[in-house]
Formats: sequence, structure tokens, C-alpha cells
Amino acid sequence: MLKICSLLLCFSLILQSMAEEREPTCEEHQEFKTCGTACPKNCANYFAQIDCIRMCVRGCFCVPPYVFRKGNKGPCIPFDHCPRKFLYA
Repeated sequence: MLKICSLLLCFSLILQSMAEEREPTCEEHQEFKTCGTACPKNCANYFAQIDCIRMCVRGCFCVPPYVFRKGNKGPCIPFDHCPRKFLYA
């Protein structure tokens, strides 16, 4: 009985670790990266020269030529669909 319990415990730990390693489902026009930029392009910073921390960020990132509409999460849109307030700032 103890062997069966130990086996079930090991099996559940293996399944849990496999679930944690699975890539998340990204939104349309995004891809998952294990080492993406900490400063992804978005409508507000597309033309900006920004100092970015050089570190890996795990998550979903826009596939070029798409950019985040706002910040570093959410939907990715073509840059030419960014609101005008960002294009002519």
C-alpha cells in the first residue's frame, strides 16, 4: 500500500512539473518567448530611444510588424493602426 501511495505521489509531482513547463497560449499575432525583451515596442514607444534593462522576460510578445497597443500586454496591432495621439506626439 505504501508503494502505491509513493508511486501516486511521484506521478502527481511529474504531472505538475510538466504543466508548469508548458508554454501559455498567446493572443493573435503573438509568440511565446522564454527570453524576450523587458521593453517591447508599443504604440507609445515605437519611435522612442529608450534605455532598456537587458534581462530575459518570459511571456507573450508581438510578432513583427505588430506592436502592443498599450504597455507590454494585451492585443497586438499593426503600427499603422495605432491611435493618432501616439503617431504624432
